[in-house]
Amino acid sequence: MTGRSGVTGHADGASGSDVTTPFDRAERRVWSGRAEAYARTYARLCAHPVEALLDAAGVGPGTRILDVGCGSGTVSAVAAARGADVYAADAEPGMVEATRRAVPGAGVRVARLPELPYEDGNFDAVLANFALNHMGRPLTALTGLRRITRPGGRVAVTIWRVPAALLGAAGFLGVECSEVFWQHLSGAEEWWAGAEQGIGATGQV
Repeated sequence: MTGRSGVTGHADGASGSDVTTPFDRAERRVWSGRAEAYARTYARLCAHPVEALLDAAGVGPGTRILDVGCGSGTVSAVAAARGADVYAADAEPGMVEATRRAVPGAGVRVARLPELPYEDGNFDAVLANFALNHMGRPLTALTGLRRITRPGGRVAVTIWRVPAALLGAAGFLGVECSEVFWQHLSGAEEWWAGAEQGIGATGQV
């Protein structure tokens, strides 16, 4: 399988917020109770660009990071292994518990974009690995990420095909976009198990 991802930008100030959309509510229903099924299946697919994501955000020892849409904790675990000060959030309680198990020292909580319960400029780097795909208003979500990132800090996201202009519209400076390709090997049982257990739009269909 191939994936396309990678946008980073420097934070430079304020934010916005908006109400939850029908798309957001549908996403909550789709993912409710499916943390373990995700960890056993599609989590491996989404893990491939994590190192590049952390590199883009400049994550290293002492970097205070927030992993938004943390899922089963892959990004948080790799960031912790680099010596970062890790915080994480996900709208699905099961994902939060999975990340707590994966990274016991991280500050993990249930929270969703754009209403993230963190102070302005609280993080050196904010990371979102394939999380914006699940937002009804990705531009509003990005302004939420910008708000909690310190001036001069970095936001790095992976997403399945998105124009870099989206980050510029959210007020980021020095936006960069690059493609990341990888090969994902999966047996039929693993590949179909996620869909059979209702993960994502394919699983719902």
